[in-house]
Order: sequence, then structure tokens, then C-alpha cells
Amino acid sequence: MSGQIPKYGESFRLESTPYHPELANRVYALKRDPVLFIRSDKPSKKWQVYRGADRDTAVAMGTPLPTFGLAMLRLLDGIDRGFYAVRTAPSDRPEPDQEDQS
Repeated sequence: MSGQIPKYGESFRLESTPYHPELANRVYALKRDPVLFIRSDKPSKKWQVYRGADRDTAVAMGTPLPTFGLAMLRLLDGIDRGFYAVRTAPSDRPEPDQEDQS
């Protein structure tokens, strides 16, 4: 069915931000690297991939898309294809003594 928000919980988490005159207050942050996120703007209701720790001053990446689902696919496919670099959190990196020593 058209118009439904696709399932996002596997890769994204929903965050709320303070009021912004042009951007929606809902932000879908990538769980692997919350610096990458998806957000829509209020005037056009188009979705965009952003990079930045500050949600209101982050840099838009690529062109706007008409649906959240397309923005999600663009970000996830872009990561898989190496277009978007994802930081690995220090807690995700194995310690040198924990690596496979076979």
C-alpha cells in the first residue's frame, strides 16, 4: 500500500528534535552510525539523507527523494556500495587480545 512508512527499526531509530521552521522534528538515525540520518523538510515533504552530529546544521547528501522508503534504500545501498562511510563505534571494535588467535 502506498503512503505507509516502511519498517525502519532494524537499521534506524526514531529521534525527536526541537522545533525547526523548515525541517520535520522526526529524525531517523542510522543505528550503526547516528551521524547519518534521514529527515524530511516541511515545505516540499521530501526526504533527504544528512550527515552531521547537530541535527539542525547537518549537511544534506544527494538529492531529495519523494518517500522515506526511497531515502532509506539510498542510505543503506550507499553504505553497501561504499558511497557513505560508516564509522565503527569503539565498543564495536574487538580488542587486540579478543581477536581470533587461531
